[in-house]
This record gives sequence, structure tokens and C-alpha cells, in this order.
Amino acid sequence: MKLATVSFLVSAGLGLLASPSAAQHEDEQTRHLQKTDKPMSLVALVTPLSGNDEFVFGTSSLRPMGEGTSALLSVDLTVSTSNSSAYAYAYISEGTSCNVTDDDYDVNFLSCGSGPAEIVVDFLVEGTSGISRSADRVDNGCAIQDILGKAVIIYIPGDFHDEGCGIYEENEEGKKLVASMGKYPGYTGDLDPSGRVKVIFNMDNTFTFEYNLKGVDTQCEECGIHIHTGVSCDSHDQVGGHYWNDVVIKDLWTAAGGAVYKSKKRKGKAKGYFTLSNGYGYEENKHRAVVIHDKKNGARVGCGLLE
Repeated sequence: MKLATVSFLVSAGLGLLASPSAAQHEDEQTRHLQKTDKPMSLVALVTPLSGNDEFVFGTSSLRPMGEGTSALLSVDLTVSTSNSSAYAYAYISEGTSCNVTDDDYDVNFLSCGSGPAEIVVDFLVEGTSGISRSADRVDNGCAIQDILGKAVIIYIPGDFHDEGCGIYEENEEGKKLVASMGKYPGYTGDLDPSGRVKVIFNMDNTFTFEYNLKGVDTQCEECGIHIHTGVSCDSHDQVGGHYWNDVVIKDLWTAAGGAVYKSKKRKGKAKGYFTLSNGYGYEENKHRAVVIHDKKNGARVGCGLLE
């Protein structure tokens, strides 16, 4: 294993107050503080652009650092090192879309009168993949509200080809996702699964996986229930396999990993929870499919989407 340094130039407008709408921003921030006792923070899910599904994905966060116009910018990224470049750039743009064909996709830097901010990100590299969880203070004069809804873009130097993008949205601590469960696509057996799954995320990206199910196998002691890669329950192919970040963690969607449910005999009901991590946080798990398995042969009998 080797340590590689990748530089990210973050040309971001950050902070709490900015002209010409400083008073408006101050009022908004005050109202937010009254509700939460702390300033707004932002998070963006970074996903590949231009059909490239390997180079970079993960999250970027912005958290105000008290009074003034500075903020803590942090990244939690996975990259492919197949590109010959030793570094990349990340910046916050004036755009509000990550669809390169939209008029709202804009590669121009967002600035509120101060110079660009820059952070250096160290990647731990093994094989062809690398990970980064780094942070630094940045400041170029924009209010944090001015970043809300803006795009963070990552590109490779040399060819200047946009590789990744995410839209900043308000970050809510203790976020949760809920899936309403139904039959698995194409399932024709006797079971009629229903109920709800709730996934509650912790600060370290571990999560509590709660389930309250009906119509499941009555003989389940350790039947599987997992998050899958797909974002649709319309067909078997769209559901995909287990969803986990194999760069940072092994597949815990197993009985040994604790990803199981236990049913009540003769009633076909199951209620409980377990704690797990799949190497991803709230943003990456959003919209993913949850799959219920039966006891007989582990067949997929139920499906629902995390929203």
C-alpha cells in the first residue's frame, strides 16, 4: 500500500455573511440558529460525469467555522488511479445542475469577491483505487446560503475533462431513509411481503437498520435483508447485487455481518434492528433498493426503495 497526494483546488464561496444581501443572510442564519442552535451545513453527493463510472465518487461537505466568512470543507471520496494524472481539481461552480447538457450546468467558478480557496487531499492508494477523507479551512467571501444548490465539480488537469459533480443541499444530522416494502419483481410465490424499513445514519456513516415487516417467511431465524445497488424495483436486473464500498470495507450484507431478520412463527411478522456499515453515507444510499430474502433458498421475495 502506498500514499499518494492528490491536490484539489476548491474555488468556493463560503461563509455566513456577504454583500449585497448580508442583512438577508443574517436574518436567515438567525432563524436557522433559533431552530437548530447551530449554523447550516451543506453536503453534496459527488457522482461521475460524462459516462465515466470509475474515476471519482463520494461526498463533499461545507460547515461554517463560527463568525466571519470561513468554512470547513471536507471530502470523502473514492477515486480510480487509472488516469495518468497525479492530482485533480475540485471547485464550486455557479451552476445548479450536474447534467452537462443542461443550461444550468456552468463550469465558471463561484466567487463573492475573495480569492480562491485550496485544500490538499491525501489519498491512500491500493491497486487501482484510492480513498480520501480530508478537510481544511476555506474562505472566499460567499455566504453559506449562496452555496446552497450550487454544483461542486471535479476535473482532471491536462484534458480538463469534467469527471465528477454534486449539488450542495442542506445537511441534516441524524438523517434517515425509509423504504415501503412490497413484492420482489417477478416473484410468484406464496409470500406477500409488506411493511417498512428505516435506515438512520450516524456521524461516522454507520447506520441503524430498522425493519417492521409482514407477510414474510414464518421460519426465518437468520433470513437476509440487504441494501442493493439498484435504484428501481421494476425488474430483477435493475435491483442489482449487494451495495457496499469494496475499497474501504468488506461485504457485511451477510448472516455473519448481522444483516438478518427473525420472524415470528405462524404470523409471518418481523420487527427488529441491526447496526451496520456499507462504506457509504446517507447520500449514496438514498434511492437504493432494499431486498427481503426467504429461508428456503435465500430467494428474493420483497423489494422497496430508500427515500
